[in-house]
Amino acid sequence: MSIKNNLLNKVIRSNFVIYITLTFITLSIIFSRSFLGIYIFDFRIGEIFMAVSAIALIFSLFLSSYFPSKNISEIITVLQIMIVLFVFTSLITKSSFLNLYTYKASSYIWSVGFLFLGTIIPKFQIKRMITLIFVEVILLSIFYVAVFDFPDTIVNLFLSLSDKYEPHKGSDIVLNFIVLNTLISFSSKNRNQIFELFLLNSSLFLPLMLYKSRAGFLATLFFILVHLYLHREYLVIFNFRRIAIYFLMIVLVIVSTLLSQRYVVVEFSETTIEQIPSAFKTLGEYKFSKYKEDYPVFYISEKRIYSGDGNLNWRLQLWQDAIVDNAEANDLLLGAGYIGKLTVFLEDNTGYGNDRRGLDGLNEHVHNYFLTIFLRGGVLHLLIFLLFYWKITSAIDKKNILDYLKVILPVIFVSMFDSSMENSHFPLIFYYFIGNQFIKK
Repeated sequence: MSIKNNLLNKVIRSNFVIYITLTFITLSIIFSRSFLGIYIFDFRIGEIFMAVSAIALIFSLFLSSYFPSKNISEIITVLQIMIVLFVFTSLITKSSFLNLYTYKASSYIWSVGFLFLGTIIPKFQIKRMITLIFVEVILLSIFYVAVFDFPDTIVNLFLSLSDKYEPHKGSDIVLNFIVLNTLISFSSKNRNQIFELFLLNSSLFLPLMLYKSRAGFLATLFFILVHLYLHREYLVIFNFRRIAIYFLMIVLVIVSTLLSQRYVVVEFSETTIEQIPSAFKTLGEYKFSKYKEDYPVFYISEKRIYSGDGNLNWRLQLWQDAIVDNAEANDLLLGAGYIGKLTVFLEDNTGYGNDRRGLDGLNEHVHNYFLTIFLRGGVLHLLIFLLFYWKITSAIDKKNILDYLKVILPVIFVSMFDSSMENSHFPLIFYYFIGNQFIKK
């Protein structure tokens, strides 16, 4: 290894870098967007760590010799092309390299740097029971906050230090559930007990996800089913302990459903056995309350795609209008660039439900990860991103490929209906986890 790479290795693997990165990841998981909005001087924590990720990405482009793996070298080659396309699109669309908005609008590129940080920093493994308990407590705290919210003292603290207070969104809960349960399943503890812990965690979170997000529910369900398939040898175990676990699972499903109920109509003052069936029924009715029974899930009218589901229809109309705008501006190949908001957000539009700019008028996300890439960078950028993910998959050890797919597919799926990958915490956690846990060292 060259002197340059040896020095870089010492810097990145220093305890300071490792601890500050893990602290950032942990606090981002616990406090989500609220933590990222805390100001340090004139910049928010999310902006600072996105800049760190961008620096890591740029350095990795010129340090391919540091990564001896052929697969990682191919990932770097793809990213080099990606940056060239970014520069070219920015020049064509006259996006200023001195304007921070240019980098905000292209954050889906710069967040990739955490993939390399995760790859270089030593793999995080749960080896001690105290660490396992700590991770499980974090997971349970996420459920608690999703139902009861943080205490007023913590909320007020964030309101005084951060640009906004925002509880975990459905996509955040999906990512955290997947990341933390995967870490637990990778631990070296008793495999059967770890499997039973997963069953209990799943029983607690599935009803909550049905309330929070239908896309999130489907993503979580996919993750759970694949995990059960991969560990199916533990499903056939049947003894008194397992009977007790199954009974506890039923209790947790009921409790989770009743707790989620407090957000639906009224908070239960007293819960009886007779209320349990109606709780499940009300929860289901709530999730589909915006569905128009006279219309199918998808239908075509006047050359446009519609949905009888109000939330999905809002997205469908937004997506189609955004694509039409790019087509009319001849921006399909190279995209609209990063000079400002997309055209679809420049004027009020309530023709298909809520104003797509949101209640505060600040929304500028199309709630679709790959569509964002296409609209900003065009067909070429979208194709290079698809190739990027293919190269990541190629870099995964074949024995871990199903574990990897059960993580990446639900995360990508939920990002197809949300602005999660345009935030600062979500992609940084995601990329770091993939690099740290799956890419061969």
